[in-house]
Amino acid sequence: MPCSIWRANPYDLIYAVSVFPFVDPARLIPAVVQKLRPRGRLVFSALHTSVTGHGPETDVVARRELIRLAGGVEIPTDMYVLDSPVRTGLLTGAGLVVDEVLTLDHEGEAPVSFRVFIGHRP
Repeated sequence: MPCSIWRANPYDLIYAVSVFPFVDPARLIPAVVQKLRPRGRLVFSALHTSVTGHGPETDVVARRELIRLAGGVEIPTDMYVLDSPVRTGLLTGAGLVVDEVLTLDHEGEAPVSFRVFIGHRP
C-alpha cells in the first residue's frame, strides 16, 4: 500500500538519490511527473556506468548489477542503467522539461559514473 504522504497534493519538488535505477522507468517516471505541480521540479541521480566499467543501455531493460558494500560484501540486484538520451526521452514523454543533465564521476579503485537529471513540469 502506498504511503499516505504520496496521496497528498502535488509537490513543488521531488528529489531522489539513487532510487530511479531500481524501478521500471516506464511506470515510475509518469507516476512521479503527475505528482508535480505545474512548475514543480524533479531532481534525481541515476547510475550511468557501473564499477565494472559497464556503460549504459540504449534499451529500457533491467540488467544485473552488483552493489558493493564496505568490507567487500556484494549484493546482486536488477537495475535500469540507461543512456542519458533514453532517460531524457522517457522524461519528456511523460511531460517533463529536462533543464539539465549533470555528470558525476568517481575515479579511483571503483570508478563509477552517475547522471543527475534536473527538470520541471511546464
